[in-house]
Amino acid sequence: MGWTTQRQKRKKGWYYQALYKEGGKVKRTVALGTLTDEQHEWARANLSFFGDRLLDLTSPELKGTVVRDPDEERKAIEALEHRDALEQVARGDLGNMTLKDFSTLVWKPVREAEASEATVRNEFQWAWPAIHEAIGHVHMQRLTTALWTSFLLSRDSWSGRSRAIAQTAYRACLKYAFEVGAIESVHPFRAIKGSNKTTTPEGEALTPDEVAKVLDSAGTDMHRALFGVCFGQGTRPSEVLRLRWEDVDWEGQIILIRGTKTDLALRTVPMTEATRVELDRYWRKQKKPSNGLVFLWRGKPFASWRKAFKKSVERSGIDPDKTRRIVRYSGRYTFATLGAVASIPKAAMKLGMGHKGKSRILEDRYERIRLQQAQGLMESFPTFGGAK
Repeated sequence: MGWTTQRQKRKKGWYYQALYKEGGKVKRTVALGTLTDEQHEWARANLSFFGDRLLDLTSPELKGTVVRDPDEERKAIEALEHRDALEQVARGDLGNMTLKDFSTLVWKPVREAEASEATVRNEFQWAWPAIHEAIGHVHMQRLTTALWTSFLLSRDSWSGRSRAIAQTAYRACLKYAFEVGAIESVHPFRAIKGSNKTTTPEGEALTPDEVAKVLDSAGTDMHRALFGVCFGQGTRPSEVLRLRWEDVDWEGQIILIRGTKTDLALRTVPMTEATRVELDRYWRKQKKPSNGLVFLWRGKPFASWRKAFKKSVERSGIDPDKTRRIVRYSGRYTFATLGAVASIPKAAMKLGMGHKGKSRILEDRYERIRLQQAQGLMESFPTFGGAK
């Protein structure tokens, strides 16, 4: 029982496959592709690495199946090419990764989970290859405005809009790097001449009454619970879809957030009362399951709840003129903002959102206190007395 490799002679060289056998039968198959002798020797010595990081044989959805998936083949080859960088990811040593390794191994899975397929394809087919060629070797902590400006100037054949699209992709990567502690700040960017690409305004935070209306307008019980966890726990859009029933400790009132696809944000946090109420209602309607994914669509995992959330916001009536920027990340903004209004200590909020203690991203990016909320907080400001 365990992993082994087999090879076939082809025109381009030896073509390898990794096989997982159990009880004398092949349970899983992953194509490794055409490898050099050195790559194959490393693969044979690290088959357990493939099992742990790429195949996840402990997953009930995958165990006992034979997989011939092109995506797994890509990840296997990627693991061979970037094994040192993957070890850095496992250690959490993100600041010393190169931009190419960070954007490929850490940022790309997050982007795939949170952006449209067209956006990811557009960025990684032409923008990122050009960026990698020019500054991909630079370590994350050494990226500067001067380096980026130099890169843009070297692309004299690009239009202003093409440069702006590349800058948007690069800046989004740096924002995530800041969020996970790989860099201390996002360096400034200069305006791009000839670009007609406007900056998309960031999402808004909602008030408790507005959240209630969105939840009441959810299309299904499942979507209501999903939105409730997102608002009540401040999860990222991809994190909430990874929640499993065994991650919920009803007695201890804690919940395991599995983070993004990179597993960098894995954390156990206190469950808020808002989350408990919504999740408990759905748990009882599902006849109290003890394991498996919490949120399934027609019995299967799904990748995005963008459209379902948009329709719920429309039905709720909180944005009748469709002028507000209410997006899935509004759940995270709402969690941070309501935590600030409720005077919850920053340390507790950062723990809940998966931020490092020294990170300023909670204050700089997520808190969206409105004028009315600020007025309510100022009511507790003391008076000074004095002469009458």
